[in-house]
Amino acid sequence: MTSHSVKRVGLALATCLALCFLVGVLWPSRQPAYNGHSLSYWFHRLPVLSGRPDVGFGGIFTPPQGATLAEGRTALKAMKAMGTNALPYLISKLQAPGPSQPVRLLYHYAGRWPLVGKVMARRDPLKDHGRALAGLLALCPLPPDAERKLRDVSLDFRAPASGLATVVVKAQSDPRVVQDNLRAY
Repeated sequence: MTSHSVKRVGLALATCLALCFLVGVLWPSRQPAYNGHSLSYWFHRLPVLSGRPDVGFGGIFTPPQGATLAEGRTALKAMKAMGTNALPYLISKLQAPGPSQPVRLLYHYAGRWPLVGKVMARRDPLKDHGRALAGLLALCPLPPDAERKLRDVSLDFRAPASGLATVVVKAQSDPRVVQDNLRAY
């Protein structure tokens, strides 16, 4: 082989490695699925829990009825079917911070404008935390590494959902916590 051929082979090999690296980095990761729908689809249909069985989200307990109850049951069933594959997503949702100050101001002052509402969909991190709690309780008992992660979250008192993480940690040792919180479902 001549030096010219060696250079060509080296260049071709480097190009293949660069393409493989780009495909690996840019390829979207797949979420677990149940019944043809992704994890995020089922997450948005989970019931929103407050962590206290006698108090619902927003301070008032109103048992779900009709389609909401059926959707909640199906979403909890989907979480159980996806099992530990859903844990990273649920824990990240539990840890998610609220919107930044500029985004909150934009919602407050320009949120009623139709264009802003279409471009920037308003998300409610408190409801996401309540949904993550429901999903995590449905998966109890959790594996040790997930329990350790939730213990860390529960001990970080600056975290927005440290109290909800504490509920999940308690549910690890006391199954009544799960029963009390998911009683309506």
